[in-house]
Amino acid sequence: MSFKQAYLFYLTCAATISFGFSFLVLYLAVNS
Repeated sequence: MSFKQAYLFYLTCAATISFGFSFLVLYLAVNS
């Protein structure tokens, strides 16, 4: 795996985690 592929993979993981976390916070805020 090249550096560019690893960097894109890291960005994808970070974006997915941050999106999932913000979605979870929004879900808890609505359902509290």
